[in-house]
Formats: sequence, structure tokens, C-alpha cells
Amino acid sequence: MTQPLVEQITRKYLKKGEHKAVRPVDASSIVLVDRRGASPRILMGKRNPAAKFMPGFFVFPGGRVEKTDGDVPHAGALDPADMDRLRQFVTRPSDRRLRGIALAAIRETFEETGLRLGAPADGAPATHLDPSWAAFLAGGQIPTLRGLRYAARAITPPGRNRRFDTRFFLRDVSSLQDMATVRPTPESELVELVWVTPDEALKLESAEITQILLAEIRTLAEAGFPADMPRPMFRARYKKFERVSL
Repeated sequence: MTQPLVEQITRKYLKKGEHKAVRPVDASSIVLVDRRGASPRILMGKRNPAAKFMPGFFVFPGGRVEKTDGDVPHAGALDPADMDRLRQFVTRPSDRRLRGIALAAIRETFEETGLRLGAPADGAPATHLDPSWAAFLAGGQIPTLRGLRYAARAITPPGRNRRFDTRFFLRDVSSLQDMATVRPTPESELVELVWVTPDEALKLESAEITQILLAEIRTLAEAGFPADMPRPMFRARYKKFERVSL
């Protein structure tokens, strides 16, 4: 399934001559998995039809990384093997920057869905100047990196009005006590939230890269995310969209 879609992206976005140089910005996303039912389900959201990037498409919760994301008080740490993979093909890959990429995915998930991937704060309540983090921390918890696994990376091809260098993580939320999500409005970034099986997810209207990632992440999840199993990275190079193993 993956290779035909990769070739489709090459034909659709990279065979149209020169493109203006839009530099991709760091972004991150989380695939939330709930295994409590008969079949695993993942959370996807439909982007606002008025959005400038992927309007009306179903996506995983996530968004761009902010400069202060790496400074928020947090619990746990990413797996060392995942940190090593995050460092690849990155200029100035400081631990703070890489940590911020993962924490940004938690912040964006909270903003878009209301789900708080956190742990109790020790001692005095944590604070943060960013309004989004302030709302997260107001719940008496700090974000936790425990259980967050690096799954994939995808860089938007040239030719789009916006480009993102997105890292995708997977988080099993089967033990999460509060699974209540926010109720979207017509003005929300995600106007609809749905829990679907991987097979159902493939039937939703989504971009080619989302369909590719669904297949890749499903393979990784079924294998149990072994440390020695490569993670995929998708990027444009020499007018060809390619898959690289990290």
C-alpha cells in the first residue's frame, strides 16, 4: 500500500517544475490508541474546511512546535533509541529541542481534544507563561513522556502553501481515566473528533501521507515497537518523494 501512495505524491506535488522555497517548520502529532474494546481504536479529527493546510481532511491531533515547549515541567523521558532517531537529519539536535517536539504533541493534543496526557505534579503547582500550557498545568498535572513512542517522520513536499517537518508519536491511552473529549464548534481547528479502527480510518477522507502513516504505524504497533525496528521518514529529494529508514 505504501509505495503506490509515495509514487502518487511524487506525481501530484513534485512533477510540476519549480516551486517556491517554503521552509518547513517543526511540528508533531500523536496517534492515540485505545485497546479497551474488541478492536483497537485511534482518535482522528477533521480539520476545519476553512483551514489553509489540509482543509476538511481527517488527521491525527497535533500542530507546530513552539519555542517554549522544551521548557515546560514534565515527567518521564523518551526511550533512548527514540531520541537517537529524532536526532537524525536534524541541525543542532539539542535534547531541549527534541524534548520540545514531543511535548508540543502533548500540548496540541490537549488543545484540540481536551485529553490530558499528564502525571501528578510533585510539590508546588507548575506554571508556564504560554496560555495553552497554563491551562494544561491548571489541572494539577504536568505532561508526561512516559509511554510515548516515536513512530515516524514526514516532511511536507515543496509546492504547498505551508510545509511542516512533522514527527509522529504513538501513545496507548487504554489506562487513561478521563477519556472525555472537547465538543468541537464550527470555529474549532478540528470540527469533528472520531474514534475509529485502523480499517475505518483508511475510509475517512485524508491526505495520502496520512494513509501511508496509518499503514506504517499499524505495522510498528503490531510488532510491539521493538528498539531495533527502523522508523520511517518521508521526504522529497531530487523531485522524488522517498521513504528513509531511521
